[in-house]
Amino acid sequence: MDKTSQLMGQAADRAATAFAEMLNLPVSIKLSKAELVDDLSAGFNIVNENNNWGKAVTLNFNGGIGGKAIFLLPARHDNILLSALFEQNPDLESIEGDSNGILTEIGNVLLNVCVGTIANHIEKQVLYQQPELIQQPDITRFFEYGLAGSPNMLLMISTLGVGKIEVDAYIVLVLYDTLQIKG
Repeated sequence: MDKTSQLMGQAADRAATAFAEMLNLPVSIKLSKAELVDDLSAGFNIVNENNNWGKAVTLNFNGGIGGKAIFLLPARHDNILLSALFEQNPDLESIEGDSNGILTEIGNVLLNVCVGTIANHIEKQVLYQQPELIQQPDITRFFEYGLAGSPNMLLMISTLGVGKIEVDAYIVLVLYDTLQIKG
């Protein structure tokens, strides 16, 4: 396993733990792909293989490292995830009407932990902006315009398990600076 995959595996484990604590439910994140991509058009093509996106959460960050992060769910996977959450955690029923808020908070937690794991690894501090929930066509615009001037991206393709359900999930970190992952 290369350094990038190892670091992203740690980030996924930490994100799953944080998410599980937030929901009081068992959560797993199984990575099927984790790589540092310096050819952004290739990275865009990997993500764009599934251009039928449901919803996504974006998070800008700056400080010792800067960039944009996005948590993507394919179409219908957002609804599957929310249905499972409401079914398995009755406490969430009181906020069921704010499903966009729930998805935003899920993405915020996962992205904060992933960015934070990288920042800790390279011993940099990072400041987070407010997360934002987006849908098509804004997801496509994020990749078409959000990659300009970025030397590389970290791409994580995973299966997010919550309780008894699993959904596909993508986390992409577009970095403004070249990332050197230490061994």
